[in-house]
Amino acid sequence: MYKQKIEKIEHAANRERKSRSNMPAKAAKTTTSPATKTKLRTAGDVISRLRWSEEEDCTAILMGYDDRINGPMEKCIADYKSIDDGGDIPQHRIQYFRRAEVNNGARMNMSRAILWDREGRVDRIFGSGLGSDVPASKHTTQLAFDAIANMKRIAEEKEILRQEKEKRRARRMKKVGLNQASMTRDGTSSTIATSNNTSKNPQSLHRCQWTSASSFYFDRETSQWVQDKADKTNATANGKSETSHQLRLVTWNVLFDLFEDAILFQEDTPEKRWDLLIKLLGDTNADLIALQEVTPQFVDQICGSA
Repeated sequence: MYKQKIEKIEHAANRERKSRSNMPAKAAKTTTSPATKTKLRTAGDVISRLRWSEEEDCTAILMGYDDRINGPMEKCIADYKSIDDGGDIPQHRIQYFRRAEVNNGARMNMSRAILWDREGRVDRIFGSGLGSDVPASKHTTQLAFDAIANMKRIAEEKEILRQEKEKRRARRMKKVGLNQASMTRDGTSSTIATSNNTSKNPQSLHRCQWTSASSFYFDRETSQWVQDKADKTNATANGKSETSHQLRLVTWNVLFDLFEDAILFQEDTPEKRWDLLIKLLGDTNADLIALQEVTPQFVDQICGSA
């Protein structure tokens, strides 16, 4: 029995070997390395080449970029400034460069007018990327037409605003008068003759007519504003003139210390400093006081001491 089992096992193993030898050989795997892509030259390289090239006129080359507010826009590369030089267009937003001349705006001509295409990896300046024989991508071509439409729309809107501004200015000038403007001061009227400068530049005229206004002063005895009946100047002993009443104006920066009071004033509290400030302002005998950086706590304290 044992010998028969061994023979059956050997017979099955031989049959398995024969079946494997009759199977077709598997094809060997071939690994192909992907084609290496040529690096596309940057937008900065293109700008430098076009600006210093003797064959190309940089004033006839436009760069298309993506504006965050207006969308696709164009700008002459002669007017371009980098971020380091104070410009506002980063190079990663530049999408293409193209020639300004496009015959009849045809789409095929626009595709050939594009010299550098970021998305399509087309470079007709250096030959980098996919080369110069590849047409520009449809997306970039559409961006160019969208930029032209946006530039036209913005120019029309600026022209409308300019016309409206001129109309408003004409209405103001008609109301004031182009030849003369009457100005009244201290109850007497005087005529301002238009000089050669004002005739050449009508904007130098007053936009509104002057009218007389009475002056007031604060009477501390009655705590009321009293109209100054004199409204005239009184001659002093030295021959100079001065107004009959003076207005004293005091301004003070309180210093905003709502959150940093412990750091700015480690020994004195803000309330102590405010008491000294309120006393100082009261000693100035001012008619009008203007304060900056006032906190709600200071308002409560100054109102409580009034």
